Amino acid sequence: MLCSAAARGLSPSAFKILVYMKIEAGGKKNFQFPCHKFIDFMSKPTFYKILKELEEVGFIDIISRNKNLRIPNEYSFSSRWQNYKKP
Repeated sequence: MLCSAAARGLSPSAFKILVYMKIEAGGKKNFQFPCHKFIDFMSKPTFYKILKELEEVGFIDIISRNKNLRIPNEYSFSSRWQNYKKP
């Protein structure tokens, strides 16, 4: 997955967050990625831009957005990246 053409096409920041997400998930498909995990690396607007990029390419799906509940969002790894064609 990390050596695929889809992963090589990611921005450097998106690739970094994808690797951190894989580590945080610990081999599970569904996981949470709390704010304090990425705040040292980038701002919130940059992180949300990266989430959109990862979702568009097909690496992750956002299961629940819990901003109003003040708990971490839930994500799931997706296999849609295997069918990704660069526009």
